[in-house]
Amino acid sequence: MDRKDNAPLDVSGQTKDISSIPFADIEKLKKLLKKAKYYFYVILLGRDDDEFIKNFVIENWKNLHFMSGENILFLSIYKPDKIDDEVKQDLKKRFGELFDNTEPITPAPAWSYKYARLLGISYDNLPCLFIGTDIERDKGIVVKIPKLKEKYLREFFKFLFKELNELADLDEDKRLERLKESLNKYMLEKLKLKSEEIFIEYILPKINTEQIISQLIAIMISLMRKAILA
Repeated sequence: MDRKDNAPLDVSGQTKDISSIPFADIEKLKKLLKKAKYYFYVILLGRDDDEFIKNFVIENWKNLHFMSGENILFLSIYKPDKIDDEVKQDLKKRFGELFDNTEPITPAPAWSYKYARLLGISYDNLPCLFIGTDIERDKGIVVKIPKLKEKYLREFFKFLFKELNELADLDEDKRLERLKESLNKYMLEKLKLKSEEIFIEYILPKINTEQIISQLIAIMISLMRKAILA
């Protein structure tokens, strides 16, 4: 985790572009998050050329959204090709007027590098999931997503969201500890991965998670608006 990461040479302009995007009101989003009190935040980061997970998320976005449940906020840098009325109404229920008042945007491949850097994640561990329990606590675990066929990716996410919902009643530190243990066991026993193929580690973001997650939600809302208008 301490190794020096070097972003591709052509991404600096794209990461700077994020600051100029007309996001939803960040302060309103922060208030909304505190009120919602999600038990887990699951952030999926990946590069544009991580096609195995990119294609899976794009094609299964609706299933992943509803599979996660109301106690978990699942955020992905990849947007679906389109959004139907059922998803649109659910997003409006979650984010209210912020959903209608956000400009649609097109994602830049470099965004995952920016947020990986802010979360303290090595680029070597992309694509990955950052899983946290509280936006005011700068701690979470990073799970590198193994390169799996679609069938096994589907089973992986089904297990993940089922486990997260079952751990919701534990205190925050226990949630992450138990999740780390159960994911490692699942990858070894069910996915038949070797221990050297598994990366699940605690991490401390470089800036507070409240700001990062609020920005990512703003990005997600903008991406959803783009998908609706497509």
